[in-house]
Amino acid sequence: MGKITILIPSRNRPVSLLRCIKSLKRQDEHIHEIIVSNDSDKKYDNIYLKISEKYNFKLLQGPRSGLYANHNFLYNKCETTHLRIVDDDHTFPENHFMHCKN
Repeated sequence: MGKITILIPSRNRPVSLLRCIKSLKRQDEHIHEIIVSNDSDKKYDNIYLKISEKYNFKLLQGPRSGLYANHNFLYNKCETTHLRIVDDDHTFPENHFMHCKN
């Protein structure tokens, strides 16, 4: 399997995003990059920034045009050929990506 990018559109749910990111960071399989598109109201911007700094993922300002526009925005930002788009409230079980490639 090649390098994998995880794409996460998010809107106004920093607590959910934090759970998702923590579950990704616990994976045994290497994830090349995580990109979050913050489509939130401006009042959440600083919270998202602090989470991205602590957990070292790429944070982009979303288009603020709805979920599907946010998906399309993310598809054009990854560096790899293998990608997975997930909701910000998704959490991954232990060894999830290792099991996916087998």
